[in-house]
Amino acid sequence: MRVLIVIRSLVPENAEFADKRADWLLFDVKTLPVAAPSSTAGLTSGAPTTDSRSDEIENRLAVLDRLKAKGAITEQEYRERRRVILEGI
Repeated sequence: MRVLIVIRSLVPENAEFADKRADWLLFDVKTLPVAAPSSTAGLTSGAPTTDSRSDEIENRLAVLDRLKAKGAITEQEYRERRRVILEGI
């Protein structure tokens, strides 16, 4: 039985190993290819948008309303939690 093993180098031509370590690479940034900017349509910075923040608050208040309706929390607990949620706006 013969096994063919293909070894590919992931090290670009303009890189070298750092301090004789196989897990660190040094690059000459002047010789790196520059990629064209990609479209960022539909992407967000990760920060919550106003809409998502208001949706989150509405969801939290709805959960709180359901807990109160089921009798899982008292009126006082409901008022305290609601105040805390609204203060976070």
